[in-house]
Amino acid sequence: MTLATRRHSVGVTILVVAVVVIAAVTLSPAPYSYRAHSLRVAFDLSPVHLREDGLNALLFVPLGVGAAAAGLTWWKALLLSTTLSLTVEALQLTVVPGRFAEVQDIVANVAGAAIGWWISRLLLARSAPRLSDNPPRA
Repeated sequence: MTLATRRHSVGVTILVVAVVVIAAVTLSPAPYSYRAHSLRVAFDLSPVHLREDGLNALLFVPLGVGAAAAGLTWWKALLLSTTLSLTVEALQLTVVPGRFAEVQDIVANVAGAAIGWWISRLLLARSAPRLSDNPPRA
């Protein structure tokens, strides 16, 4: 198995685990139901909400890491994270009890995946073998 094949396999595994964890965390019914099935479009910059945005972003970082390791380009990773985030928010809006959809969550989720993608790409670039590391054999 080549290094590229191994990285791709690890990336796909990370992607699958990330999607399962995201689904488990975001699509389980909330223990509270004070704003069930509502859509919030306005941005809330309160400390409590910004903390929640940070946690949302952290939840999507592994998705970006997996996408980069699997070899997805940045725009495909952006498309994947946006699609997954829109799906989660749509399900929270229509199906999941005690949850509500927010545009701000979509922004935080996609930002988290983008951060994960860039971190992974930087780490992969630093760990890639260089030609100077393997001098030609005589």
